[in-house]
Amino acid sequence: GEDKHLEDITNILNQKNIDLSNCNLVGISLHDVDLQNANLQNADLSGADLRNSNLSGSNLENSKLFGADLRNVNLKNAILVNAKLDGANLRDTILESADLEGASVQHAYAYKTILVKTNLVDGNSYKTNFCGNALSHQIMAAANLSGSDLRYTKLLFTSLTAVDITGADLTGADLSGS
Repeated sequence: GEDKHLEDITNILNQKNIDLSNCNLVGISLHDVDLQNANLQNADLSGADLRNSNLSGSNLENSKLFGADLRNVNLKNAILVNAKLDGANLRDTILESADLEGASVQHAYAYKTILVKTNLVDGNSYKTNFCGNALSHQIMAAANLSGSDLRYTKLLFTSLTAVDITGADLTGADLSGS
């Protein structure tokens, strides 16, 4: 039945270097899959369930991930240039060395997200919850963090040139060297 069909789709998609560019994958359930180095440029993954998946090294440039469940997803070295992650759940997501230049991450939940050496230049993270995250050694030039929850974040040696933090909650945040 339907479960067998979903299992077949997961087996097909559970491969490295797959090309899913320009695909409509709205609401798809792809948790626990290995899509390392996948091409997902311009793909629509809005509302998708990608929990516990490996998307390291994948190209998600211009992709739509509105409201996607990205909990515990590995996006290390992923390209997310101009991606739309508004309302996404990024809890425990690895974004180490990811490129989010020009990306929109508004109203997202990013608790315990790993953002080491992540590029957020010209990104829009309006009202994103970064509470308690280690945001050290980031490049955030001209990013919009207005209204964001930055309580108890570690922003050590982070480039904050022209960053908008209007209305952001910086209670207990450590900005040493920034």
